[in-house]
Amino acid sequence: MELRNSRLPMDRILSVIGSVRRKGVHLWAENGQLRYKAPRGALTPEELAQLARSRSEIVDLLERNADAELSEPRLLARTSRDRAPLSFAQLAHWRLYDLRDQPSFCLGVAAVRLQGKLNVTALRGSIREMVRRHEVLRTRVIVENDEPVQVIAESCDLELVVSDLTQLPEEAREAEVSRITEAAVLLPIDISSEPLARLKLLKLFEEEHILVLVMEHIITDQFSVNVLLRDIFTGYKQALQGRPFAFPNMPMQLSDYAVWQRSTHQAWLERHGPYWHERAERYAALRLPSDLQLQISTHRHWGSARVHIDRSGTEELSQWCRGRGTTLVMGAFTAYVALILRWCAVSRGVFLYQWNGRTSAGMENSLGYFASALYVYAELAESGNFLDLLQCLTEEYCKAYEHADYSYWEAQVNPPEFTRNTCFNWLSRNPGLPVESGEGLPVDLVCSKFPLSPTIRNQLGRDTEPYMALGEHGDVILGAWNYPSHRFSSGLAERIRNCYSVFLQEMIRNPQRPIRELQVL
Repeated sequence: MELRNSRLPMDRILSVIGSVRRKGVHLWAENGQLRYKAPRGALTPEELAQLARSRSEIVDLLERNADAELSEPRLLARTSRDRAPLSFAQLAHWRLYDLRDQPSFCLGVAAVRLQGKLNVTALRGSIREMVRRHEVLRTRVIVENDEPVQVIAESCDLELVVSDLTQLPEEAREAEVSRITEAAVLLPIDISSEPLARLKLLKLFEEEHILVLVMEHIITDQFSVNVLLRDIFTGYKQALQGRPFAFPNMPMQLSDYAVWQRSTHQAWLERHGPYWHERAERYAALRLPSDLQLQISTHRHWGSARVHIDRSGTEELSQWCRGRGTTLVMGAFTAYVALILRWCAVSRGVFLYQWNGRTSAGMENSLGYFASALYVYAELAESGNFLDLLQCLTEEYCKAYEHADYSYWEAQVNPPEFTRNTCFNWLSRNPGLPVESGEGLPVDLVCSKFPLSPTIRNQLGRDTEPYMALGEHGDVILGAWNYPSHRFSSGLAERIRNCYSVFLQEMIRNPQRPIRELQVL
C-alpha cells in the first residue's frame, strides 16, 4: 500500500514511526514512495493521516538508514543461474528432517473441489506456465562439497495426473478419493531427484473434480500454496479466453532471496550480533517444561484439537483489541501465552511467533519457504494481568521484528533449545485466492476447499512442540491446537483447547485479574 505527502517536525516523525512499529506495522521506501504492511485494523485513520503528512521525511529516513540493505531483500549478481544456496529456513528444514539421508514426508498440501465445467486442457496449459514462471517448481536439492544447494532446471515435467472415478459406485467413490489423496500426500519425495511438487485431478462426476496440490516444505510455505493456487486459476481463465498469460509482477525468486540472505549475513551479524549475544544468554534456560506431556505411542503422528471462535466471540475480541489500541492477532496471541505460562507453571518463556517473512512488495507474489519465527520473550510478574502481558508482548514483538533472524538460529547444526518452544501461527488472509473469494474464476466454475482426512493431517508436521494456528474466516476465527500424538493424548489436547477459550473470555471480561489466579482445567 502506498502513502502520500508530508510535513511534521522530526520528533513527531520519529514518534509516529515508533508508535506504528509497536503495532507490528512494517514501513519501507520503494522508488521514492512510502509503503506499509500492517495487520488488518492495526492503523487508525489518524495514524494513516499522520503517515501521509510525514511521507517525504519518513522516506528520506528509511532510504538513509544503514540497515535498509539488510531488511529489504534485493536482486544481487549471481555467479550461476542454475545453482543457489539454501535460505536459512530451507537449511533448518533440511537439517530438522535429515533430508541428506532420507526422503521427505513434510509437505505443504491443499485440496480444492471444482464444481462446474472444467477444461482440463486449459488447466494443464496454466500449470505449464506456472512451471515456467516459478523456479521452485523446477528446483531440486542436492549435496555439493558437503553442503546442500538448490539446483534449478530450465524445465520440469510437472504433470497433472487425472484419475477418472465416474464409473465407480457412489459409495466406493468417496473411499477411492480418500485412498488416492492419501497416497498423493504420503508418498515420500526424494528431494535430490524428483519434482518437489505434485498435482492430482480426481474426476468424480462430469462437472465435479478435486484438485490436490502437494509441495515439499523446503520450497513452500502456506502463503506460497495460496499464491500458486491463485496463479493457476488466473492462468486457467486466461487460457480459456485465449488471452496471453499475465500475472502480478514478481521480481524475486526464492533462489535470489537465498543469495541475498547469505551475501548480507556478515553485515547482519555486525548489526544484530550484540543483541543476539545478550538474548541467547537470557533465553538459554527458557526451554518450556515438558513434564506435562503424556507418552502414549512411539509413532510420530500429529493430531489437532479444533478451535472455533464464533461470530459473537470474534466480534467481542475485536472490540476489546480496538479499545486497547492493539490488533486481533496480538490479542489472540496474548491469551495463548497466558495459557501456556499458567499451564507450565512458569513466569518466563520464549514463544515462537510465526510470520510469513515477506518484508517487501517484491516478494508478495513469489513462491518459496520464506516463513520464519520471531522469538518473543514473555515475562509475567507475580500479580501480572492480561494488560501487563499484552504490553510486554507488544514491546518484545517489536524488538523481535527489528532483530528478526530469518531462521538463522534454527538453521544451526545444534540449534538453541528456545527455537523448539511452542509456536503461535496466525494464518493471514489471501484475498487473491479464488478458492476463498471466487474472484477471477470463470462464471461456470465454483471452487471450495476440500478438507483432508484426519489420517492425512495427522501424518504431517514436525516433531517439535505443539503449536496454535488460527486465522480469520469471514466473521469467525478458526484453527487448531496441533500436537504430536506420541506425546499428548486427544483428551489432554482437548483440555488445553478448552482452556484457551476460557482464557480468552477472562482476558476480555476481567483483563486486570492476575493470571496466576486462573485455574487450568
